[in-house]
Amino acid sequence: MAALPNHCRAQITIKKGHALTDTRQVLTQFEIELNTSEESTLELLQAQVNVEALQQRGLIWKQDIYVKPQANTAQRDFKLLETSAYRQTLTNIFRNAAKRKSFNLEAFRFQFYVYLQEPISEPSKVF
Repeated sequence: MAALPNHCRAQITIKKGHALTDTRQVLTQFEIELNTSEESTLELLQAQVNVEALQQRGLIWKQDIYVKPQANTAQRDFKLLETSAYRQTLTNIFRNAAKRKSFNLEAFRFQFYVYLQEPISEPSKVF
């Protein structure tokens, strides 16, 4: 069974819209070097995303990060990363990918998705 290395590449896609819907508006994409060692946490990943997300002014991020569990997964089936299962989720995704004959560690990327929403405006009060 393939062991999760201490570092992997990851692609982060920031979209405007609601998670697990047919959101197509990509605001930005970038790659990071992801620490996948025992010390890695969801909070560290959120900190790497937060810099990019904050640059998208006027949009709200609820700190949720979704991961594409395998190739050809529909957006509605992406998995929400949770603090308690963060490393196990990454390990499972990596092991499933490593089972393929064509697996190449250099080409492997975790695919993370962040969804930003418009702020909900308060209705105008008429006096």
